Amino acid sequence: LSPFDSSPSNKTEVLKSLGNIKSLLPILMSMSYLHLASYAISFTMFHPTTGKEDESGMKSPQYYFEQALHYWPTNPAAKSLHANYHRMNLLRSTDYICGMYVEAAASAHEWRGVALDFLQMPLESEDKEGSDDALNVKEWVELLIVNGALGVDYIADDEDEEEGAEDGEKDTEEEEDEDSGEYSFSEVEATASFMSALLLSTLGKHEEALPYLKKFELSHRIHPNVWKMAQSYQDKGTTASNEGNGKKDNNTLMTFEPRIYHGDAKNTTTSADEDYSEGVLPSTLYKRICSIFEPKAPYWDESDYNNRGYYSYFIDFDDRSNNGQSVKDRPTNVIEEVIVKHLLPLAERTLKEEHKGAPPAIVGAEWWCHTRALGANLGHQLHFDTDESLLGREKRVTHPAVSSVLYLTGGRRGKGSSKSVPLAGSTIVFNQTPESKEVASKAWIAHAKDNAFMNFPGDCLHGVLPCSGSRNGDSGKKQDNNRLTFMVGFWTRNVAKEMGNSRSLYGPCGPLPPATKEHSWVIESQNGYSNEASSDAANHRETSDIAFDNLPCAFPAWDQFE
Repeated sequence: LSPFDSSPSNKTEVLKSLGNIKSLLPILMSMSYLHLASYAISFTMFHPTTGKEDESGMKSPQYYFEQALHYWPTNPAAKSLHANYHRMNLLRSTDYICGMYVEAAASAHEWRGVALDFLQMPLESEDKEGSDDALNVKEWVELLIVNGALGVDYIADDEDEEEGAEDGEKDTEEEEDEDSGEYSFSEVEATASFMSALLLSTLGKHEEALPYLKKFELSHRIHPNVWKMAQSYQDKGTTASNEGNGKKDNNTLMTFEPRIYHGDAKNTTTSADEDYSEGVLPSTLYKRICSIFEPKAPYWDESDYNNRGYYSYFIDFDDRSNNGQSVKDRPTNVIEEVIVKHLLPLAERTLKEEHKGAPPAIVGAEWWCHTRALGANLGHQLHFDTDESLLGREKRVTHPAVSSVLYLTGGRRGKGSSKSVPLAGSTIVFNQTPESKEVASKAWIAHAKDNAFMNFPGDCLHGVLPCSGSRNGDSGKKQDNNRLTFMVGFWTRNVAKEMGNSRSLYGPCGPLPPATKEHSWVIESQNGYSNEASSDAANHRETSDIAFDNLPCAFPAWDQFE
């Protein structure tokens, strides 16, 4: 079977090639192999292989992608999914994969025009009385190309549908004449264009990214200055160029300026390999919490992280169910110790030093964590931290007093790190809240640094920019090939108590799961916390000894375009 190698850029040739069902057989083969590739990817996710074919004879996803593109070299869906496969498995450089998405977007755009023109044009066989050939060919084109390879659907006009339901006497010809429906935008083109814009921006090619952004009818993008600062280390507070920005900074005032705590102020060590002595957590405690949440740890499978929506856990600091002692007096697991003995004092210090007057009292902490493969992740979408339960019940938006990120792995280590380009995506924080009347004027950038702790106002818009990372995982340790972060929202109201019966396991602000074999990570976190000596004195450190820096700030934060 010969490939369908007519290029969609040559519309006349392609329209002629689509004239009969036989000519569409290579396209059918291509789509069949594409479905096999998708199945093979799903199969290998749940059944890791040793590199050999399994007993069923299933081959690698790469083999099926190659076959799909052999039979139809310009298959838009195959090009886009092939790029995804390369990105997720770090098979090529970011620049190469970006080019794959660019090709997929162009192919989808061209094929949509060609396929829709074909569906509208009369065919010779339509003139033959009683012939169904033309109808069959057009059905194949619509199913295989328009719906399958492009993700385009026909959207009927709602008014036409209502009128048709009221008047069942209309004949088919009249309905077709009055049909004012239209075909949707290509989902494949949208996905490939989005990825093209994102990766081009990651690579610093902002002008090349602009045409892809404009496809989505956007008005603003994150300013190139922010991207530039996020992708080069600047530990001290600085301001990027504000050239071309005539707007006055009149955004909502922030309760405090974002800062990052990074180590013992009295420590003069400069070696990058100095056992994490530069971090906010003591070495033994840091290593233990990294072990509980490392990418291959039971936590991720047991909590169904990859398939579940947002979930978090809430610690009530006044909970005295543990023999009358509060969590602050006697932590019951390593996570509580990290939060109440090390992170909470720093959050309280932030509020005390930045607040005018007495700072609000923190009564509880909401925590959750994320893991993302370096080089393969797309960052994290911009969002506001909020009480998800209250938002759902009463449509009210509330925020923690302090939002924070403890960077565990994937970032730099110590003062002596030689890495000049961030491997893990940087966190960005905007001076923009739900109450802001205009977009942010400034953005603060926190570069991931192992065992560092970043604080920012809980009502601020924030997210994570993608970063090309390292294909080779140059740290040499598996867990360091992931951007592993531990987030804590410090609340001045008892969110869990207000939720009442609506609180659920693996939901927002949920309880810690029971220590059973189904939740072995909880058992691991509690090991060593069953007696009075549970909180190791060796892990104690005065928070006043922890040094911090204000985050570097980029101005302007947004770039407006037509």
